[in-house]
Parts: sequence; structure tokens; C-alpha cells
Amino acid sequence: MNLIYDLERLGRLRKDGTLSEGEFTLAKAMVLNQPDDGEPASPANPFCEAFNRNKTARKMTAVVVVIIFLIIFEYLRAYSK
Repeated sequence: MNLIYDLERLGRLRKDGTLSEGEFTLAKAMVLNQPDDGEPASPANPFCEAFNRNKTARKMTAVVVVIIFLIIFEYLRAYSK
């Protein structure tokens, strides 16, 4: 059943911190109010948007960490002589 799968997925996203409490509540209401015609959830659902937004934030954080690491590495290399 799609409903149970969607609700479990929402619960995991909330537990992981991907969804805020408000986003979770809105997405849960949308899942519970959607007709059970077997169609997959629309990509415009808030839990999909939150997941994509979080994914982008993780990538940007990784890039910033790498840049900071390179700056520190160059600083230590230049001043260790």
C-alpha cells in the first residue's frame, strides 16, 4: 500500500532532520488527503522539496569544508618552512 510507504518515508525524513515539524505535518496531510489511485507522489510535495534542498545544502557544505581545508593546508605549508 502506497499510503503506508509514504508515511514511513515521511517519518524517516523527519527523524533524519530533513523535514522540519511543520513540513512533516503538511506533507503528512497531503499524503492522507491524496486519492488512493496508485499514482506516485508528485515531485511538488514538500517532503521532496525539503529532501532536494537538504541535498544541495550538504553538497555546498562539503565544498566549503574542502576549500577551508585547502586554505589551512596551504597556510601550514607556507609557514612551516
